[in-house]
Amino acid sequence: MKDVEGSVFRQGCSQVGLFLLTFLFFFSSQAGDYRLKVIDRTVPEHCAGGYSDERFNVNPMMVFAISVEGSSDRGFTLEYPMTRGSASFLWQGFKDGRFGRGQNFIDQVRQAPQPVQRDYQLMMRNFQRRGVDFGSEGDVLELLSWLYLEHKINQSLQQSGAIASNTRKYFVTGGVEYSHSARGSAIGELDVLVGDVQTCKIIAYGEAKLGAHRSRKAWEQINRFHHFLTGQGYNIQLELLPTGNIFR
Repeated sequence: MKDVEGSVFRQGCSQVGLFLLTFLFFFSSQAGDYRLKVIDRTVPEHCAGGYSDERFNVNPMMVFAISVEGSSDRGFTLEYPMTRGSASFLWQGFKDGRFGRGQNFIDQVRQAPQPVQRDYQLMMRNFQRRGVDFGSEGDVLELLSWLYLEHKINQSLQQSGAIASNTRKYFVTGGVEYSHSARGSAIGELDVLVGDVQTCKIIAYGEAKLGAHRSRKAWEQINRFHHFLTGQGYNIQLELLPTGNIFR
């Protein structure tokens, strides 16, 4: 009887072990789910259908953290040439469906420093096709980062002769949430993505924070997505973009 009981016990353990192994394999092999928070109409049509883990399977993957002026010595790798106060001012004029059209706000912009006028014009020309609704103050920095980063990357390639004038090799967008399943809660959001126009592969991603003191939070979010991809079975090495202000 003891031998039979032992045999049944071992068989039961084996079946449970097989079930757990199958469950763990099923769970770990599930593709991540990605949701677009913005509909960016500047993303190439053949790349706009959605995101998948495989689009991030690039080695090395470049990562960066963006903030406002004076942030590169506080842990950020890129600075956008604007002050924290300027971002708040612009957001006040664009939030709640105002979208920069209030006459009082326009008059204030005309009296503002040139960089504020520049950013206002950039936002007015691009926010609709980029799908930005300015639901949060950080949307100001995210939108401007997309525009300037895309411009600077492709301008550098044009000047070197790598690509023809008035063409682009890379597109820059963002606002993509990721989770383990379509029904699962979002684990995080990718603020800035740099993608290859031809292959749609994402070659770099980063976080944008208006607060220059929030670099630790930015890098936590960058590492969180790296851990997410690692959990999906991808062995991706990260490489930092150089510190400094490439936007000037």
